[in-house]
This record gives sequence, C-alpha cells and structure tokens, in this order.
Amino acid sequence: AALFPADGEGDGEGGGGGKGGKGKGAAFLRAVNFLLHDDRGLLEDALALLERGRVRELTAARSRRVVHVVVPPAAAVPAAMSSAAARAEHCFEGYCSCAEFLAGARESFRPLLCRHLLAVKCGHALGKIEREEVPDASFSGYLADLAGMRAHDAHDGV
Repeated sequence: AALFPADGEGDGEGGGGGKGGKGKGAAFLRAVNFLLHDDRGLLEDALALLERGRVRELTAARSRRVVHVVVPPAAAVPAAMSSAAARAEHCFEGYCSCAEFLAGARESFRPLLCRHLLAVKCGHALGKIEREEVPDASFSGYLADLAGMRAHDAHDGV
C-alpha cells in the first residue's frame, strides 16, 4: 500500500471528499509524515493497521462513551491469548493498552503516541474507521470483561 493516497483518495468520510475535499487525505498524511520524520515507521505501522481494516470504534448508544479497538494481524497474536478482546489493543482519548504505550508512560510526562493511537487519529482524519453503536449495557459489559481479562493476564504474567 502506498504511504500517501493519490489526490482525491482518502479524503474523509466516504472517501469522496465532497466539495473542495480533493487532496485533503494526501495533505494530511504529508503533514503527519513531516511531524514524525524521526519515526516514519510509526506512521507506516499505523497506516498498515488502517489498510487492513483493523481499527473499529465502539460507541455506547446513550452515554456516547467511545473505545477504539485495534486488532493486530493474526501472526502477531500469542497463542496463549484466546479471545479477540484480549488480543486487541484498546484506545481511549490519550491512552492505549499496548505495552509500548504503557512502558513509555512510565518514562515520560510528555503526551505519547503509539501506532494504535496514531491509527485511530489517522483513521478519523481519513474516514477509514469502522464504526459500531452498541447499547450502553453491552458497552459496559465489554469493558468489564476486558478489565477482567487484563487483570487475569497481569496476574499470570502474560
């Protein structure tokens, strides 16, 4: 996949770009690439997640709470992790559950950006995030199950 879409591609919701939208996606990616010049691999990894359709947004219908679910490629999943929720990374505003983000958070007071958070941000800008609205009870249950799995994994050293 190309790092930068051709002008007119990836221009936001629906990909059509609308009035005056031509080239916005490519311009956005050029700007992000410029800002991340020291870590171009981060952008490439984030875009690879988007290209493979690995980024989903779950929104609670009534409360409008949001979690982004970023599913890794199958080859990157340890065999010990059986459920899809346990394999995925979960992003909230300014937070990701991945090991890289958590390790960086221990070492820095600066805002952090991992490939998952960057994929979410780029996905919103490019209109490439699959969105799903779920009942609040389902949303809460999903997060509770996730918290239970993470606690179990931490206890077992996974």
